[in-house]
Amino acid sequence: MNRRFSLFIAVWLILVVVAASLAALYEKRTLWQRGIKNFATGLAAADGKVYTIDIWGNICCYEAETGKSVWTGSIGAYWSGRVAASSSMVYGGKASGGVGALDAATGDLKWINHTAHSSYYSKKAPDNITVVEGRVYVTTDAFSALNATTGEILWQITDFGVNGSPLKGNRVYVMTFGLSGMFIYRLNPDDGTALWCINGTFSGHPVSYQGQVIMHNQTAVFSLDETTGASLWSYNVGELIYQPTAYNGLLVFEASDGNVYALHLSDGTLAWKTPVDSQNITSLANSDNPLKALTIQIDPQNQRAIGGYAITTKLGAFMQNGGDEYAGFLYSLDLDNGSIVWTKQFSANGDVSHENAVFNFVLTKSKIYLTTEFSELWIISKSTGEIIETRHFEHYILPPVVVDNKVFVAADLQLIAYA
Repeated sequence: MNRRFSLFIAVWLILVVVAASLAALYEKRTLWQRGIKNFATGLAAADGKVYTIDIWGNICCYEAETGKSVWTGSIGAYWSGRVAASSSMVYGGKASGGVGALDAATGDLKWINHTAHSSYYSKKAPDNITVVEGRVYVTTDAFSALNATTGEILWQITDFGVNGSPLKGNRVYVMTFGLSGMFIYRLNPDDGTALWCINGTFSGHPVSYQGQVIMHNQTAVFSLDETTGASLWSYNVGELIYQPTAYNGLLVFEASDGNVYALHLSDGTLAWKTPVDSQNITSLANSDNPLKALTIQIDPQNQRAIGGYAITTKLGAFMQNGGDEYAGFLYSLDLDNGSIVWTKQFSANGDVSHENAVFNFVLTKSKIYLTTEFSELWIISKSTGEIIETRHFEHYILPPVVVDNKVFVAADLQLIAYA
């Protein structure tokens, strides 16, 4: 009896130690976690504060270090969406192309204004809100610039189709398309007048680098002189191109052929090209099941390029018994020569190819925080690619935000900070 009791005590102690170790490890990764009243539709962080917005236009402010609630304000109305923050103001989007601003210190409402929108999208909040150089740029079915302090509309582009991209340094680029053709403009940020204009289109966001603006369309990357719009170089991949990243003289990007390309920014010549799709998941892509790719991010500590792909492999609607499934992988490449440092496969239930599914990631000094589909968070070692933790949420997760080596995640009715 004593021996059995001693064995029981020993096993119990081991389990307690293991549980305590796992709890300590979890707590070390999780800086804090708190419940939030309503599902968040937007998430932002700046200057030691974290902000969420919900569909009713309530904006909540929390201390980034502790998760303590600081204030709750409102821009009012239903269908609220995006939130953006500066050092002094917090901006939220609302129905009918509306934008509201709150004081970042107190949550007091400072102004509300409405940008151009069509009656068809009358209930739609802005697709994007960006704060640059004292201006708030708002994308609806138009592209508008507002004074960040007063909310005054400085100018608007209301062509049939418009894609606007404000960059630091008072660089604003717009693509328009309509009956008269497709054009790329660089605009004066003060009044919206054209500094130059050329025929052409671009996708995603332009990249500014040492006097160049680098853009891409579906299958080609091209560079323009920022001052004049003159063509400097171009590189045609012949495959669908995803958002490029510029770093240390290189432009790196993924393509739908499963290759990662690196071009010399000086002349657009190929530095290296690396096939990363050992699973051949790109072969599963079609018009009904598009391939998702991550915008490559740079790990400057180790001189690595980190990115990845994902695609839905099974749609439950077409199966007698079963749900949606997806698969994908992350990779880390040596920036000097493009050699593969590691790759890591992942898979889960869900439809990652859905147009509203989140597929995004952020980096800290040692980890990758990846969100896939509507409900999965993966925490991955940046140095080895090993999966440290996976968390599944019941409803949905927003793209993560990283500030000062802290990652913030809004999922279900929770706001979580990781150290």
